[in-house]
Amino acid sequence: MAWTLYPPRPGKCACWYVRGTYLGIALDGESTEETEQPAAEAALARMIAQAQQGVFKTRKQLRTIQEAAKNTVTLTVGMCADGFIKLGGSARFLQKFEGERTCYNAVRAKFENTPVESITQLMVDDYAAEVYPNATATTRYRQLYSPLMATLNYARKNRANVLTLTRPEGYRGVKSEYHFEPAEAFAVIKALFGINREVAIFCLVLYYTGLRLGELLQAKISWLRDLSDATQRRIVLPLLATKTGKTSGKARPFAYLPPAAWAALQQHPRGLDRDADERLFPRFHGGGEFTRYLHRAIDIASKDFPRLRDFPKRKRGFHLFRHSYATEFQVANDVTTEVMVEMGIWATREQAGDYTHKRVDHKHRLADNLPNYFGQAEPVAPAPAPVLRVLDGGKAGEAA
Repeated sequence: MAWTLYPPRPGKCACWYVRGTYLGIALDGESTEETEQPAAEAALARMIAQAQQGVFKTRKQLRTIQEAAKNTVTLTVGMCADGFIKLGGSARFLQKFEGERTCYNAVRAKFENTPVESITQLMVDDYAAEVYPNATATTRYRQLYSPLMATLNYARKNRANVLTLTRPEGYRGVKSEYHFEPAEAFAVIKALFGINREVAIFCLVLYYTGLRLGELLQAKISWLRDLSDATQRRIVLPLLATKTGKTSGKARPFAYLPPAAWAALQQHPRGLDRDADERLFPRFHGGGEFTRYLHRAIDIASKDFPRLRDFPKRKRGFHLFRHSYATEFQVANDVTTEVMVEMGIWATREQAGDYTHKRVDHKHRLADNLPNYFGQAEPVAPAPAPVLRVLDGGKAGEAA
């Protein structure tokens, strides 16, 4: 029997009610909540339309949904950011907003009380353009998109139905063309010894290990291993959480200390016989006075190496030594970027390629053997036998 209206029953039901089955939905005394027949017939028509659309709910089902909604906590960006930080995630760009917006609290200044499920790509893109109108895509990604993506990822783990944000176009930036040639790097480090000995040693270790600035700044005395064995000296690198709270499965397990790097550490003004939990370079935290020392050293070295004067200020950072390490490691040992990926220094060949700055070598000069329009070409000697060298000022080791 189809859904049928029945009049009120005195003492039992004051409203018109519905009984019967329609589209597989059985009702037995479902109230229309109407006391007048015309209004009840209109309510029945609405119920039939909802059933045809597949959205009909009985009064009991609606009460259950309402009760569940009362007990459901709406996750906000602020709540998820706090949870992400408690699990060990980086709080650098997820600081709480306290009256003045900065790059460190921009995410929470806008989205602190915003439900994570209501975040849209357009909302984030518009806010990024407002906060960073002249910034590069790399800066926008690092200071806004990346921490917000980490927060939404935490919400997703808590079963929230959240958006997968798209990174801004060009977020990886462009390959930097700035790096130190060996003589330039040594001139800068020599100048640093005259400014601050500890910073000079710090840069020497960067140059010979290819470590990132943050990795060496966080390095502790306990990370130094097998110092008595010249072939096994290394800095062990624990898996450190990234901005997104993840650790790379291909993370570099350690950085080998070549003789020159070990010789530099032995000159550390604080020594190495310290508490195991003390940082190797405890005075510095990046930026500020630490960076100004390097800028001064580059200015001094530029008197002998004018090319350094063309380095823009924002490119005069400690990351130059990582670029120099990649280039000199490849040139000195005549290896491909695949070797550096196997060592765990970079995750992919593309990333390693962004750090290498090749010079014209014997392979390129083979083009000199092509027929010369102007006369006899000068023959190019065959490739020399591979020689493995450590980056300690040009001294060669045993031939491979």
